[in-house]
Amino acid sequence: MKKYVALKDNLGRIYLSNKIKTDSYEVKIGKNEILVENYEGFSTVNVNKIITIFYFSDEAKERPFNDFIDITQNDLYVLKNVLNGSLKQTNIVIEGPDGVGKSTLVTELAYKGYITQDRAVKEVTRKMREEIPKEDRIRGVKEYLEIDRNRKLVFLYLSDESILKKRIEGRENISEYDKKALIFQRLYVDTYNELKSFENIYVIDCLGKTPQDLVEEIEELI
Repeated sequence: MKKYVALKDNLGRIYLSNKIKTDSYEVKIGKNEILVENYEGFSTVNVNKIITIFYFSDEAKERPFNDFIDITQNDLYVLKNVLNGSLKQTNIVIEGPDGVGKSTLVTELAYKGYITQDRAVKEVTRKMREEIPKEDRIRGVKEYLEIDRNRKLVFLYLSDESILKKRIEGRENISEYDKKALIFQRLYVDTYNELKSFENIYVIDCLGKTPQDLVEEIEELI
């Protein structure tokens, strides 16, 4: 049995949108509400509408998206730990341009037991576009910060832009968004500078740091 979590915004719902559900049921254990949904070859278990764990049988033809995180060997993500609060439900959101190391960091945080979101696509990521007026960008992210003061919004960037450029150019397939990574990075940094008075927004320079270094820095911040 393989076990996965989808920490990227809406990824789980997108994956399930065209799957046929065979049955589902709800269970209440103490104050915990558990929703179990069965599909052909895999099942999902959602706990308190906070986290969904995907279970795939070894024989299943279905496979998760590449952006799902394999937590099969991660003892933190057993159901009893989810129920007793062993997972750190800190609502961390990791943002930044492509190539800065978000996905790797999100995976490391997941293995430390932090329920982390890879991008807030609608509320933040889509605001980081050069065609969007600065006032609209700042206002949109500000509203996102104000809605939930417990949310930790972390912007990653590389202070040496030549390294970011080299990482992007080293990719096998370079998208139009990849080509604008430097522009997007500058918009993230500018947004942080405008909103740094908020206590739930952070910026981290990834230059010369390992994923483990970044995890430790985030733990100190939050």
